[in-house]
Amino acid sequence: MRRHAFTAGAVVVVSLLVVVALAGGVGVASAESTDFDHFDHFDHFDDEGEFDDDFDDDDVDIDFDDDDDFDDEFDDDDDEEVELDFGDDHVEADGDDVHVDHDDDEIEVGADDGLELDHGDDEIEVDDDAHVEHDEDELEAEGDDGVEVDHGDDEIEAEGDDAHVEHDGDELEAEGDDGVEVDHGDDEIDVEGDDSHVEHDGDDFEAEGEDGIDIDHGDDEIEVDGDAEVEFDDDDLEVEGDGEVELDHGDDEIDVEGDDIEIDHDGDGIDIEIG
Repeated sequence: MRRHAFTAGAVVVVSLLVVVALAGGVGVASAESTDFDHFDHFDHFDDEGEFDDDFDDDDVDIDFDDDDDFDDEFDDDDDEEVELDFGDDHVEADGDDVHVDHDDDEIEVGADDGLELDHGDDEIEVDDDAHVEHDEDELEAEGDDGVEVDHGDDEIEAEGDDAHVEHDGDELEAEGDDGVEVDHGDDEIDVEGDDSHVEHDGDDFEAEGEDGIDIDHGDDEIEVDGDAEVEFDDDDLEVEGDGEVELDHGDDEIDVEGDDIEIDHDGDGIDIEIG
């Protein structure tokens, strides 16, 4: 009887020791787990224990706004180059779908093959599917083959398909499907190729050319070849030409050749039609 009692007591004691040992082990494990919170490796965990890291090597998105108001999105896999020198505003963008937003004087740049901006005195060069918006005197340039803008004293060159320039202040608009050239201080305008177009507001000037228009528009030298058209308002000059038209339009020298030429001039009233 005593032997059975002793055996039962021993079993109880051993069981208690196992329970205590297990409890101690659990205690040690829980203590060690709380120590993980102090490891530097786990600094990126949030309050719920989720790993918090927004960086993706294949897709970089930089966005900060303080004094610079700068937004730049590009994808390392698709885009070739973005170069920003962003004090006096040198921006160079290549590759697909590059985009830059800059606020202060509001630049927006998008590029599918190339953009160059020196945006203090406004040198802008645009190739294939590039896009530039510039606000203050509201310049907008798009190019599917080329747009070049020196936009202080307003040199503008647009070539290739679907090139486009908008300029507000005295409201210049230039489009080119093969070529538009504008020196828009004393108004040298050169338009060639298909579907070229120039609009100029101040004294209301509009030029279209399918082969050529040449204008020095201070004392009004105008030279028109091909399917060109010139509209000029102040003293109401309108010129269309399908061969050759030459005008020195101060004391009114006019030279007309070819088919379907039409000249309207109001003030002292000239009207010439051929064809």
